[in-house]
Amino acid sequence: MGVAFCRAKGLKNKWNILFGKPDLIDPSIRTALEERLLARQPFTVYKPNLYRYIVINTLFTLAILFLVISFSYYLNPRQLSLSVLFILLSSIHSGAMLEQRKWVFYLDYFRLAVLFILASSFQTFLWINFIVLTVLLIILLYQKNISRRYFNFLYQKTN
Repeated sequence: MGVAFCRAKGLKNKWNILFGKPDLIDPSIRTALEERLLARQPFTVYKPNLYRYIVINTLFTLAILFLVISFSYYLNPRQLSLSVLFILLSSIHSGAMLEQRKWVFYLDYFRLAVLFILASSFQTFLWINFIVLTVLLIILLYQKNISRRYFNFLYQKTN
């Protein structure tokens, strides 16, 4: 619609693109956009480590989802929000790993932080919070080396 809107001449035609019938849009736009946006990429063979990691993450996320649904009555709003955030980030994370995005490491780090914060909300021991914060800071300090190993593990290559 954006391309059709930009190509339309005059205010009336632009208005019809936005609020008119789909028949008013030029069908040649679709073919041009499909060629540009849906360019066929070569078949990618994913490494076994990547599959294992995705399966483990998916099973863990489903377990969290099951627990949240089962015990949602007993969870406070903060715990529910963190659980939902973790589940949404995990869904995005799986797709990003399959697309081999470079920001997947940072998303994984953020997921780990959300998971640690969620876990610390279930207990009141201050020393566990200190350990969690220390682990997150160590990962942040050695981020470059850890991300290189992370990508090497998942894709058997260094990014």
